[in-house]
Amino acid sequence: MRLNITLLSVLAIIVLIPLNLMANINHAPKNFKSSEGNAVFIDFKEATYNLTYDSSTKSVAAVSKISFENDEEGMPLFDLVQVPTQILLDGEVVQHKVISSPAPDNITKFRIVLKNIKPGLHTFLISSPVIDTWDTHTLYFPSCL
Repeated sequence: MRLNITLLSVLAIIVLIPLNLMANINHAPKNFKSSEGNAVFIDFKEATYNLTYDSSTKSVAAVSKISFENDEEGMPLFDLVQVPTQILLDGEVVQHKVISSPAPDNITKFRIVLKNIKPGLHTFLISSPVIDTWDTHTLYFPSCL
């Protein structure tokens, strides 16, 4: 039994390592022009999440520190369903808004930071509530219900 678990672990590593190597900015969608400016996809290098549980209000808040790299000048895009209470970009408070992907899709939503940045390494510090928004009936299989 121990040999089977070890063999399974080795096989999982062999499969997962190449997938991780493929996860980089070269596989991101193309950057695009929006009414706000040049919208650029970013490559997360490291992310840490600190959660605070408040039992008196039955709430959870997250502070996410994300180090990222961008390879083109523009306004960084990322995905966050919850509305952040604050975003700092390289230590500066920045504004943000939700935008749609360019035509013909116009379905995918992104959060864009309304600050132009140069290519390089940058850091987000994002404060946001953690709210349960999971809805399996409408999110993943609406045609099956």
